[in-house]
Amino acid sequence: MGMVHVPCTLVNDEILLARDNISQSEALLSSVEEYPERWLRTGEPYEFTTRPTTPPPSGLVEAFSRLAADVGILGLYYIDHHDQDKIIEYIEGRKNISRPFNDATKIW
Repeated sequence: MGMVHVPCTLVNDEILLARDNISQSEALLSSVEEYPERWLRTGEPYEFTTRPTTPPPSGLVEAFSRLAADVGILGLYYIDHHDQDKIIEYIEGRKNISRPFNDATKIW
């Protein structure tokens, strides 16, 4: 589960595409195959990655949607064996950057 946020305003035919630790807007018409990585509480994908993923089970999406109906800013996030235990995300321009987080991590 994660907070839904977009680092920039998308224009026509753009999606958020994560490559390694950077997610940024890219033209939907690019030749890169993309896979859903983050979903709104409705189950609609809103951020994509270049790594293959597995969509959340429909029962999970339905239950999550009921639980988060009054919140509105929560969504689901795909985590695989490549992801760190804890990450911190920050925005630079139109990029959302993720990096490992520990107690010694400097944020600013």
